[in-house]
Amino acid sequence: MFKTIELRNYRVFDHVVFDLTGPRDSALDYAVVYGRNASGKTALINSVEFLKAATISFPILMDSLEAINPSDMDRVFVENGGIRVVAKDISVFARSNVMKQAESPMSMRYRFEVDGRDAEYAMDFSPDGGRLVSERLRYVSPKARTVEYYSVEGRDGSPLVSFNDRVFPKSEFREWVESQAEQWWGRQTLLSIIMYGALIRNRPYMEREMPCLMKVVDYIDQLNSTMSGFGGEVGGRIEASPMHGWIGTEDMRVLEAFESALDRFMTRVDPDLESVGYETWESESGRVEYTLFFDRRIAGRIRRVRYMDESSGVRKLVSLFPRLLGCANGRVAFIDEMDTGIHDKLMRDLFMQILPDMRGQLIVTTHNTSLMEGLDPRKAFIIEVDMDGVRSINPISDIARTRRNNNNRDRYMRGDLGGVPHISYVDMENIAEHLREDLD
Repeated sequence: MFKTIELRNYRVFDHVVFDLTGPRDSALDYAVVYGRNASGKTALINSVEFLKAATISFPILMDSLEAINPSDMDRVFVENGGIRVVAKDISVFARSNVMKQAESPMSMRYRFEVDGRDAEYAMDFSPDGGRLVSERLRYVSPKARTVEYYSVEGRDGSPLVSFNDRVFPKSEFREWVESQAEQWWGRQTLLSIIMYGALIRNRPYMEREMPCLMKVVDYIDQLNSTMSGFGGEVGGRIEASPMHGWIGTEDMRVLEAFESALDRFMTRVDPDLESVGYETWESESGRVEYTLFFDRRIAGRIRRVRYMDESSGVRKLVSLFPRLLGCANGRVAFIDEMDTGIHDKLMRDLFMQILPDMRGQLIVTTHNTSLMEGLDPRKAFIIEVDMDGVRSINPISDIARTRRNNNNRDRYMRGDLGGVPHISYVDMENIAEHLREDLD
Protein backbone atom coordinates (compact mmCIF):
# COMPACT_ATOMS: atom_id res chain seq x y z
CA MET A 1 0.00 0.00 0.00
CA PHE A 2 1.41 3.39 -1.00
CA LYS A 3 1.70 6.08 1.66
CA THR A 4 3.40 8.98 -0.12
CA ILE A 5 4.65 9.83 -3.59
CA GLU A 6 6.99 12.82 -3.72
CA LEU A 7 8.04 14.22 -7.08
CA ARG A 8 10.45 17.01 -8.05
CA ASN A 9 10.86 18.29 -11.59
CA TYR A 10 8.66 15.47 -12.86
CA ARG A 11 6.68 16.52 -15.92
CA VAL A 12 4.41 19.36 -14.70
CA PHE A 13 5.29 19.02 -11.00
CA ASP A 14 8.14 21.17 -9.68
CA HIS A 15 7.56 19.70 -6.21
CA VAL A 16 4.50 17.84 -5.03
CA VAL A 17 3.70 15.36 -2.28
CA PHE A 18 0.76 12.99 -2.80
CA ASP A 19 -0.06 11.97 0.77
CA LEU A 20 -2.04 8.73 0.91
CA THR A 21 -2.03 8.31 4.67
CA GLY A 22 -4.97 8.34 7.04
CA PRO A 23 -5.22 8.17 10.86
CA ARG A 24 -2.08 6.91 12.63
CA ASP A 25 -0.12 6.96 9.37
CA SER A 26 -2.20 4.13 7.91
CA ALA A 27 -2.39 3.80 4.12
CA LEU A 28 -5.69 4.80 2.51
CA ASP A 29 -7.53 1.91 0.88
CA TYR A 30 -8.55 4.12 -2.06
CA ALA A 31 -8.07 7.60 -3.46
CA VAL A 32 -9.92 9.42 -6.23
CA VAL A 33 -8.08 12.31 -7.89
CA TYR A 34 -9.78 15.20 -9.68
CA GLY A 35 -8.35 18.13 -11.59
CA ARG A 36 -8.82 20.14 -14.74
CA ASN A 37 -7.28 19.04 -18.04
CA ALA A 38 -3.47 19.27 -18.06
CA SER A 39 -3.39 19.57 -14.27
CA GLY A 40 -1.13 16.52 -13.89
CA LYS A 41 -3.48 13.59 -13.24
CA THR A 42 -1.90 11.42 -15.92
CA ALA A 43 1.60 12.47 -14.85
CA LEU A 44 0.81 11.34 -11.32
CA ILE A 45 -0.26 7.88 -12.46
CA ASN A 46 2.69 7.68 -14.85
CA SER A 47 5.09 8.26 -11.96
CA VAL A 48 4.06 4.84 -10.64
CA GLU A 49 4.40 3.28 -14.09
CA PHE A 50 7.88 4.86 -14.18
CA LEU A 51 8.76 3.15 -10.89
CA LYS A 52 7.71 -0.19 -12.34
CA ALA A 53 9.68 0.41 -15.55
CA ALA A 54 12.79 1.48 -13.62
CA THR A 55 12.84 -1.67 -11.53
CA ILE A 56 12.11 -4.33 -14.15
CA SER A 57 14.26 -2.94 -16.96
CA PHE A 58 17.38 -5.04 -16.35
CA PRO A 59 18.20 -7.62 -19.06
CA ILE A 60 16.04 -10.71 -18.74
CA LEU A 61 16.43 -14.23 -20.04
CA MET A 62 13.73 -15.59 -22.34
CA ASP A 63 13.18 -18.96 -23.97
CA SER A 64 12.42 -17.69 -27.45
CA LEU A 65 12.23 -14.60 -29.62
CA GLU A 66 8.43 -14.80 -30.05
CA ALA A 67 7.53 -12.43 -27.21
CA ILE A 68 10.18 -9.83 -28.02
CA ASN A 69 9.18 -6.55 -29.63
CA PRO A 70 12.37 -5.32 -31.36
CA SER A 71 11.24 -1.70 -31.18
CA ASP A 72 11.29 -1.93 -27.39
CA MET A 73 14.78 -3.39 -27.11
CA ASP A 74 18.29 -2.06 -27.68
CA ARG A 75 19.76 -5.44 -28.53
CA VAL A 76 19.23 -9.16 -28.11
CA PHE A 77 21.92 -11.81 -27.66
CA VAL A 78 22.21 -15.46 -26.66
CA GLU A 79 23.55 -16.30 -23.20
CA ASN A 80 23.93 -19.80 -21.75
CA GLY A 81 21.38 -21.26 -24.13
CA GLY A 82 18.80 -18.61 -23.32
CA ILE A 83 18.09 -15.27 -24.94
CA ARG A 84 19.05 -12.19 -22.99
CA VAL A 85 16.93 -9.16 -23.81
CA VAL A 86 18.59 -5.84 -23.10
CA ALA A 87 15.87 -3.32 -22.31
CA LYS A 88 16.19 0.31 -23.19
CA ASP A 89 18.46 2.49 -21.11
CA ILE A 90 16.46 3.84 -18.16
CA SER A 91 17.38 7.38 -19.27
CA VAL A 92 15.08 6.80 -22.26
CA PHE A 93 12.17 6.69 -19.80
CA ALA A 94 13.59 9.52 -17.69
CA ARG A 95 14.17 12.00 -20.53
CA SER A 96 10.51 11.94 -21.50
CA ASN A 97 9.47 12.73 -17.92
CA VAL A 98 11.94 15.39 -16.79
CA MET A 99 10.28 18.80 -16.51
CA LYS A 100 11.08 20.93 -19.56
CA GLN A 101 14.05 23.26 -19.01
CA ALA A 102 14.58 21.84 -15.49
CA GLU A 103 17.69 23.20 -13.76
CA SER A 104 17.94 20.65 -10.95
CA PRO A 105 17.60 16.83 -10.80
CA MET A 106 14.34 15.01 -11.26
CA SER A 107 13.70 13.29 -7.93
CA MET A 108 11.20 10.59 -7.07
CA ARG A 109 10.45 9.27 -3.57
CA TYR A 110 8.02 6.43 -2.94
CA ARG A 111 7.00 5.32 0.54
CA PHE A 112 4.90 2.20 0.78
CA GLU A 113 3.87 -0.41 3.30
CA VAL A 114 5.09 -3.97 2.84
CA ASP A 115 4.03 -6.68 5.26
CA GLY A 116 3.05 -4.09 7.87
CA ARG A 117 6.32 -2.11 7.68
CA ASP A 118 7.38 0.95 5.69
CA ALA A 119 9.80 0.92 2.77
CA GLU A 120 11.17 3.93 0.90
CA TYR A 121 12.68 3.88 -2.54
CA ALA A 122 14.25 6.98 -4.09
CA MET A 123 15.80 7.86 -7.46
CA ASP A 124 17.42 11.03 -8.81
CA PHE A 125 18.05 11.79 -12.48
CA SER A 126 20.13 14.49 -14.15
CA PRO A 127 18.01 17.27 -15.69
CA ASP A 128 19.93 17.26 -18.97
CA GLY A 129 20.16 13.68 -20.24
CA GLY A 130 17.92 12.02 -17.68
CA ARG A 131 20.78 9.87 -16.44
CA LEU A 132 20.39 8.10 -13.09
CA VAL A 133 22.68 9.84 -10.58
CA SER A 134 21.59 8.37 -7.23
CA GLU A 135 19.39 5.64 -5.79
CA ARG A 136 18.45 4.52 -2.27
CA LEU A 137 16.36 1.81 -0.63
CA ARG A 138 15.31 1.90 3.02
CA TYR A 139 13.12 -0.37 5.11
CA VAL A 140 11.78 -0.31 8.66
CA SER A 141 13.08 -3.32 10.60
CA PRO A 142 10.97 -5.47 12.96
CA LYS A 143 12.48 -3.40 15.79
CA ALA A 144 10.95 -0.24 14.26
CA ARG A 145 14.32 1.13 13.15
CA THR A 146 14.87 2.61 9.70
CA VAL A 147 17.48 0.51 7.93
CA GLU A 148 19.20 1.55 4.71
CA TYR A 149 19.73 -1.50 2.52
CA TYR A 150 21.89 0.34 0.06
CA SER A 151 22.63 3.67 -1.54
CA VAL A 152 24.30 4.42 -4.87
CA GLU A 153 25.78 7.61 -6.27
CA GLY A 154 27.44 8.25 -9.59
CA ARG A 155 31.04 9.38 -9.13
CA ASP A 156 33.27 10.16 -12.13
CA GLY A 157 31.30 7.86 -14.37
CA SER A 158 31.29 4.95 -11.92
CA PRO A 159 28.77 3.96 -9.26
CA LEU A 160 29.73 4.30 -5.60
CA VAL A 161 27.67 1.51 -4.01
CA SER A 162 27.21 1.34 -0.25
CA PHE A 163 25.59 -1.83 1.12
CA ASN A 164 24.45 -2.40 4.68
CA ASP A 165 26.49 -5.48 5.65
CA ARG A 166 23.98 -6.55 8.29
CA VAL A 167 21.02 -6.82 5.94
CA PHE A 168 22.93 -7.44 2.69
CA PRO A 169 25.83 -9.65 3.84
CA LYS A 170 28.91 -10.22 1.76
CA SER A 171 28.46 -13.27 -0.41
CA GLU A 172 28.90 -14.60 -3.92
CA PHE A 173 25.50 -13.15 -4.78
CA ARG A 174 26.48 -9.68 -3.54
CA GLU A 175 29.71 -9.87 -5.54
CA TRP A 176 27.61 -10.65 -8.60
CA VAL A 177 25.35 -7.64 -7.90
CA GLU A 178 28.38 -5.37 -7.49
CA SER A 179 29.94 -6.60 -10.75
CA GLN A 180 26.66 -6.03 -12.62
CA ALA A 181 26.35 -2.56 -11.08
CA GLU A 182 29.78 -1.64 -12.44
CA GLN A 183 28.60 -2.58 -15.91
CA TRP A 184 24.98 -1.43 -15.88
CA TRP A 185 24.20 1.09 -13.15
CA GLY A 186 23.23 4.48 -14.49
CA ARG A 187 21.63 2.81 -17.48
CA GLN A 188 19.69 0.47 -15.17
CA THR A 189 18.79 0.78 -11.49
CA LEU A 190 20.48 -1.32 -8.81
CA LEU A 191 17.07 -2.54 -7.70
CA SER A 192 16.41 -3.92 -11.19
CA ILE A 193 19.73 -5.78 -10.99
CA ILE A 194 18.85 -7.19 -7.56
CA MET A 195 15.37 -8.08 -8.77
CA TYR A 196 16.78 -9.91 -11.78
CA GLY A 197 19.24 -11.77 -9.56
CA ALA A 198 16.54 -12.72 -7.09
CA LEU A 199 14.06 -13.96 -9.66
CA ILE A 200 16.47 -15.68 -12.02
CA ARG A 201 19.71 -16.52 -10.19
CA ASN A 202 19.39 -17.00 -6.44
CA ARG A 203 15.91 -16.53 -5.02
CA PRO A 204 16.17 -19.25 -2.29
CA TYR A 205 19.30 -17.59 -0.90
CA MET A 206 17.65 -14.17 -0.75
CA GLU A 207 14.50 -15.53 0.85
CA ARG A 208 16.64 -17.17 3.52
CA GLU A 209 19.22 -14.42 4.14
CA MET A 210 17.30 -11.25 3.16
CA PRO A 211 13.59 -11.95 3.67
CA CYS A 212 12.61 -8.28 4.14
CA LEU A 213 14.37 -7.25 0.94
CA MET A 214 12.65 -10.04 -0.96
CA LYS A 215 9.27 -8.75 0.24
CA VAL A 216 10.11 -5.31 -1.16
CA VAL A 217 11.31 -6.86 -4.44
CA ASP A 218 8.12 -8.90 -4.82
CA TYR A 219 5.93 -5.94 -3.91
CA ILE A 220 7.38 -3.73 -6.63
CA ASP A 221 7.39 -6.60 -9.11
CA GLN A 222 3.62 -6.93 -8.66
CA LEU A 223 3.02 -3.17 -8.62
CA ASN A 224 0.16 -1.88 -10.75
CA SER A 225 0.03 -5.23 -12.45
CA THR A 226 -3.14 -6.67 -13.89
CA MET A 227 -2.10 -9.99 -12.35
CA SER A 228 -4.38 -10.75 -9.43
CA GLY A 229 -2.58 -13.90 -8.41
CA PHE A 230 -5.20 -15.86 -10.34
CA GLY A 231 -3.79 -18.77 -12.32
CA GLY A 232 -0.12 -17.89 -11.78
CA GLU A 233 1.93 -16.79 -14.80
CA VAL A 234 -0.65 -18.05 -17.30
CA GLY A 235 -3.46 -16.23 -15.52
CA GLY A 236 -1.32 -13.10 -15.57
CA ARG A 237 -0.91 -13.32 -19.33
CA ILE A 238 -4.64 -13.75 -19.82
CA GLU A 239 -5.47 -10.86 -17.50
CA ALA A 240 -2.94 -8.65 -19.27
CA SER A 241 -4.62 -9.45 -22.62
CA PRO A 242 -8.21 -10.39 -21.73
CA MET A 243 -9.64 -9.74 -25.19
CA HIS A 244 -7.27 -11.66 -27.44
CA GLY A 245 -4.13 -13.75 -27.05
CA TRP A 246 -2.44 -17.15 -27.12
CA ILE A 247 -1.88 -19.81 -24.45
CA GLY A 248 -0.77 -23.44 -24.38
CA THR A 249 -3.35 -26.20 -24.72
CA GLU A 250 -2.50 -27.33 -21.20
CA ASP A 251 -3.65 -23.93 -19.88
CA MET A 252 -7.24 -24.09 -21.10
CA ARG A 253 -8.45 -24.68 -17.54
CA VAL A 254 -7.11 -21.28 -16.52
CA LEU A 255 -8.75 -19.56 -19.51
CA GLU A 256 -12.08 -21.21 -18.70
CA ALA A 257 -11.87 -20.09 -15.06
CA PHE A 258 -11.11 -16.50 -16.08
CA GLU A 259 -13.93 -16.64 -18.64
CA SER A 260 -16.36 -17.61 -15.89
CA ALA A 261 -15.17 -14.77 -13.62
CA LEU A 262 -15.39 -12.19 -16.42
CA ASP A 263 -18.88 -13.42 -17.35
CA ARG A 264 -20.08 -12.92 -13.75
CA PHE A 265 -18.73 -9.37 -13.78
CA MET A 266 -19.85 -8.20 -17.22
CA THR A 267 -23.39 -9.64 -17.13
CA ARG A 268 -23.99 -7.73 -13.90
CA VAL A 269 -22.82 -4.35 -15.19
CA ASP A 270 -24.37 -4.65 -18.66
CA PRO A 271 -28.07 -5.72 -18.62
CA ASP A 272 -28.13 -6.45 -22.37
CA LEU A 273 -25.50 -9.18 -22.10
CA GLU A 274 -26.64 -12.78 -22.01
CA SER A 275 -23.11 -14.15 -21.63
CA VAL A 276 -19.43 -13.42 -22.23
CA GLY A 277 -16.96 -16.03 -23.41
CA TYR A 278 -14.01 -17.00 -25.58
CA GLU A 279 -13.83 -18.51 -29.00
CA THR A 280 -10.68 -20.64 -29.31
CA TRP A 281 -8.61 -22.13 -32.15
CA GLU A 282 -5.82 -24.64 -31.68
CA SER A 283 -2.77 -24.41 -33.93
CA GLU A 284 -0.53 -27.25 -35.07
CA SER A 285 2.17 -26.03 -32.68
CA GLY A 286 -0.07 -26.75 -29.70
CA ARG A 287 -0.90 -23.12 -28.96
CA VAL A 288 -4.46 -21.91 -28.50
CA GLU A 289 -5.64 -18.56 -29.83
CA TYR A 290 -8.54 -17.02 -27.88
CA THR A 291 -10.83 -14.13 -28.78
CA LEU A 292 -13.45 -12.58 -26.52
CA PHE A 293 -17.08 -12.43 -27.65
CA PHE A 294 -20.32 -11.05 -26.21
CA ASP A 295 -23.73 -12.69 -26.61
CA ARG A 296 -25.91 -9.58 -26.60
CA ARG A 297 -29.69 -9.04 -26.87
CA ILE A 298 -30.23 -6.96 -30.01
CA ALA A 299 -33.54 -6.43 -31.83
CA GLY A 300 -35.40 -9.32 -30.22
CA ARG A 301 -32.72 -12.02 -30.36
CA ILE A 302 -29.33 -13.00 -28.95
CA ARG A 303 -26.56 -12.02 -31.33
CA ARG A 304 -22.82 -12.69 -31.02
CA VAL A 305 -20.54 -9.65 -31.09
CA ARG A 306 -16.76 -10.01 -31.11
CA TYR A 307 -14.72 -7.69 -28.91
CA MET A 308 -13.40 -5.52 -31.77
CA ASP A 309 -16.98 -4.65 -32.75
CA GLU A 310 -18.09 -3.71 -29.24
CA SER A 311 -18.34 -0.16 -27.91
CA SER A 312 -15.32 1.53 -26.37
CA GLY A 313 -17.14 1.65 -23.02
CA VAL A 314 -17.59 -2.13 -22.95
CA ARG A 315 -13.94 -2.67 -23.87
CA LYS A 316 -12.93 -0.27 -21.10
CA LEU A 317 -14.94 -2.28 -18.55
CA VAL A 318 -13.20 -5.47 -19.69
CA SER A 319 -9.80 -3.80 -19.32
CA LEU A 320 -10.73 -2.55 -15.82
CA PHE A 321 -11.83 -5.96 -14.58
CA PRO A 322 -8.36 -7.50 -14.00
CA ARG A 323 -7.24 -4.42 -12.03
CA LEU A 324 -10.35 -4.53 -9.84
CA LEU A 325 -9.89 -8.27 -9.42
CA GLY A 326 -6.33 -7.64 -8.32
CA CYS A 327 -7.45 -5.10 -5.71
CA ALA A 328 -10.01 -7.59 -4.39
CA ASN A 329 -7.07 -9.97 -3.90
CA GLY A 330 -4.93 -7.44 -2.03
CA ARG A 331 -2.96 -5.82 -4.85
CA VAL A 332 -2.36 -2.15 -5.65
CA ALA A 333 -3.77 -0.58 -8.82
CA PHE A 334 -3.30 2.91 -10.25
CA ILE A 335 -5.79 3.69 -13.03
CA ASP A 336 -5.81 6.87 -15.11
CA GLU A 337 -9.16 8.22 -16.38
CA MET A 338 -11.08 5.28 -14.94
CA ASP A 339 -14.39 6.58 -16.24
CA THR A 340 -13.45 7.13 -19.91
CA GLY A 341 -16.28 5.91 -22.14
CA ILE A 342 -18.39 4.69 -19.21
CA HIS A 343 -21.74 6.25 -18.21
CA ASP A 344 -21.48 8.39 -15.06
CA LYS A 345 -24.18 6.49 -13.18
CA LEU A 346 -22.74 3.09 -14.08
CA MET A 347 -19.30 4.21 -12.93
CA ARG A 348 -20.65 5.62 -9.68
CA ASP A 349 -22.76 2.55 -8.87
CA LEU A 350 -19.93 0.16 -9.75
CA PHE A 351 -17.34 2.09 -7.76
CA MET A 352 -19.48 2.27 -4.64
CA GLN A 353 -20.30 -1.43 -4.82
CA ILE A 354 -16.71 -2.63 -5.20
CA LEU A 355 -15.11 -0.43 -2.51
CA PRO A 356 -16.13 -2.66 0.43
CA ASP A 357 -14.56 -5.66 -1.36
CA MET A 358 -11.17 -4.04 -1.97
CA ARG A 359 -8.48 -5.70 0.19
CA GLY A 360 -5.72 -3.86 -1.64
CA GLN A 361 -5.38 -0.21 -2.66
CA LEU A 362 -7.12 1.52 -5.58
CA ILE A 363 -5.91 4.91 -6.83
CA VAL A 364 -7.79 6.43 -9.78
CA THR A 365 -8.13 9.70 -11.64
CA THR A 366 -11.48 10.73 -13.03
CA HIS A 367 -13.70 13.56 -14.26
CA ASN A 368 -16.84 11.83 -12.96
CA THR A 369 -18.11 14.29 -10.35
CA SER A 370 -21.08 12.09 -9.43
CA LEU A 371 -18.62 9.92 -7.48
CA MET A 372 -18.07 12.80 -5.07
CA GLU A 373 -21.52 12.33 -3.61
CA GLY A 374 -20.47 9.09 -1.92
CA LEU A 375 -16.73 9.54 -1.38
CA ASP A 376 -15.02 10.01 1.95
CA PRO A 377 -13.71 13.63 1.64
CA ARG A 378 -10.38 12.47 3.10
CA LYS A 379 -9.97 10.18 0.09
CA ALA A 380 -11.13 12.54 -2.66
CA PHE A 381 -8.18 14.64 -3.88
CA ILE A 382 -7.99 17.71 -6.08
CA ILE A 383 -4.98 18.89 -8.07
CA GLU A 384 -4.97 22.65 -7.82
CA VAL A 385 -2.90 24.86 -10.16
CA ASP A 386 -2.11 28.40 -9.03
CA MET A 387 -1.50 31.47 -11.21
CA ASP A 388 2.20 30.53 -11.59
CA GLY A 389 1.42 26.98 -12.68
CA VAL A 390 2.51 25.49 -9.35
CA ARG A 391 0.55 22.35 -8.52
CA SER A 392 -0.55 20.85 -5.23
CA ILE A 393 -2.58 17.73 -4.38
CA ASN A 394 -4.91 17.95 -1.40
CA PRO A 395 -7.89 16.00 -0.06
CA ILE A 396 -11.19 17.84 0.00
CA SER A 397 -11.18 17.60 3.80
CA ASP A 398 -8.05 19.81 3.88
CA ILE A 399 -9.39 22.34 1.37
CA ALA A 400 -12.65 23.17 3.14
CA ARG A 401 -14.59 22.06 6.17
CA THR A 402 -16.81 19.26 5.00
CA ARG A 403 -18.82 16.30 6.09
CA ARG A 404 -20.05 13.20 4.30
CA ASN A 405 -23.52 14.70 3.89
CA ASN A 406 -22.20 17.93 2.31
CA ASN A 407 -22.76 18.17 -1.43
CA ASN A 408 -19.09 18.33 -2.42
CA ARG A 409 -20.02 17.78 -6.04
CA ASP A 410 -21.89 21.10 -6.17
CA ARG A 411 -19.11 22.85 -4.26
CA TYR A 412 -16.53 21.49 -6.68
CA MET A 413 -18.50 22.47 -9.78
CA ARG A 414 -18.99 26.00 -8.39
CA GLY A 415 -15.22 26.25 -8.02
CA ASP A 416 -15.30 26.40 -4.21
CA LEU A 417 -12.77 23.56 -3.96
CA GLY A 418 -10.53 24.57 -6.87
CA GLY A 419 -9.32 22.23 -9.59
CA VAL A 420 -11.95 23.18 -12.19
CA PRO A 421 -11.35 24.75 -15.61
CA HIS A 422 -12.11 28.43 -16.22
CA ILE A 423 -12.43 29.61 -19.80
CA SER A 424 -12.93 32.97 -21.47
CA TYR A 425 -15.80 33.63 -23.85
CA VAL A 426 -15.30 31.64 -27.05
CA ASP A 427 -16.73 33.54 -30.04
CA MET A 428 -16.71 30.89 -32.76
CA GLU A 429 -18.31 33.25 -35.30
CA ASN A 430 -15.48 35.74 -34.80
CA ILE A 431 -12.84 32.99 -35.01
CA ALA A 432 -14.37 31.67 -38.24
CA GLU A 433 -14.51 35.16 -39.68
CA HIS A 434 -10.83 35.79 -38.93
CA LEU A 435 -9.95 32.45 -40.51
CA ARG A 436 -11.78 33.39 -43.70
CA GLU A 437 -10.01 36.76 -43.79
CA ASP A 438 -6.61 35.09 -43.28
CA LEU A 439 -7.31 32.75 -46.17
CA ASP A 440 -8.49 35.49 -48.58
